[in-house]
Amino acid sequence: MPCKVLVIDDDPITMELMAAMVSREGFDVFQAQSASDGLKMFYEVSPSIVICDYRMPVTDGLEVLKQIKHEKPEVQVILMTAEGNFDAVIGAFHLGALDYLQKPIGEQELSLALRRAQEKVLENTGVRVKPVILIAEDESDVRRRLVRILEDEDWDVVAAEDGQYAVDLFSNQRIDICILDISMPRKDGLQALHEMREKTTDFESIILTGHGDEQEAIQALRDGAFSFLKKPIDVDELVAVIHKALEKLMMSQALKYRTRELQLKNELISQIISKEKVEADKTSPNKYALMMIDAIPVGLIVVNVDLKVLLANEHYSRVTKENPMTIDDVFCKSLSAMGMEMSHEKLTKALESVFSTSPGSVETIDTGTYSYALITRMVYVDKGKEVDAALITLRGERS
Repeated sequence: MPCKVLVIDDDPITMELMAAMVSREGFDVFQAQSASDGLKMFYEVSPSIVICDYRMPVTDGLEVLKQIKHEKPEVQVILMTAEGNFDAVIGAFHLGALDYLQKPIGEQELSLALRRAQEKVLENTGVRVKPVILIAEDESDVRRRLVRILEDEDWDVVAAEDGQYAVDLFSNQRIDICILDISMPRKDGLQALHEMREKTTDFESIILTGHGDEQEAIQALRDGAFSFLKKPIDVDELVAVIHKALEKLMMSQALKYRTRELQLKNELISQIISKEKVEADKTSPNKYALMMIDAIPVGLIVVNVDLKVLLANEHYSRVTKENPMTIDDVFCKSLSAMGMEMSHEKLTKALESVFSTSPGSVETIDTGTYSYALITRMVYVDKGKEVDAALITLRGERS
């Protein structure tokens, strides 16, 4: 059964657009045009996910979030904000929001937020969501046979008799795996795959080839297809390849979700330390930023202008088995345990650059596809003394 999603926004045009995008992602959608109507509907339909605008008359989105989390803490809430309104975002995270979306909202950003929310819901409920498989095959007997076989695997299956209809189906609902025959009327498999990948890359594809289609199949792999199979199709081989494609898709999605979660926390820390001083004393009333630094599952290091280490969070110490005293060659070598390669010279130059700026400024060092270091200027308070400092966020390939 699809997750129920409640969209609350006082702008009817925005609400309709959001509802249409959510529906295309395969969720059951409910709409409310005010905070009061939204809370009333929340109690009536019991959604698992709520998407709420921050700025609404009478009652704002933070109050809605507060009431929802008080009644049902397990509900995942996504806040919509205007660009630059990060005070509302900080307030939302304090109250337990999962994510935020800046208007105007793109489908890719919404899809990622919804999938992260759904993952949390599934973790809490143990419910399984069936993958959706699209089969595009113009031979009706072959198409019907494949649909029957894949439905027996307990997958949801949709079918198309040509490439254009496959693209139409793909555009109007969420598809996890596309099985595309190369030779089809109106639009061949390669054309269909190209148009699908222009819309999103959050799926895997398998190409079916006939005799003499080998070069086209190789081109499909270059265009991002997961695999290709020659006709006549070996059903056991097809099922095995789909399982492998689903495994790759789930791993890719999990990495995207984790990267987004870390990005959000990094943004939050950056905004907090640009406004507040980070105090070393965990009993301080202003302890929130320090708690965030120690709790985030990514390496975080606080250093002063002399490159002495003031704080290394638990995650860094656990992964590297190190307790660094200063930023030197030994420290940089320790980063290999986190799947990062970064020279002492590059890190030092970046730190010098950040220390010449104001608190909240950020310098980024790319060290791989999903690997990077973020350096954020901050003020650190230890025993009542303010210290110019920088926060180094270490996002390694294996961290």
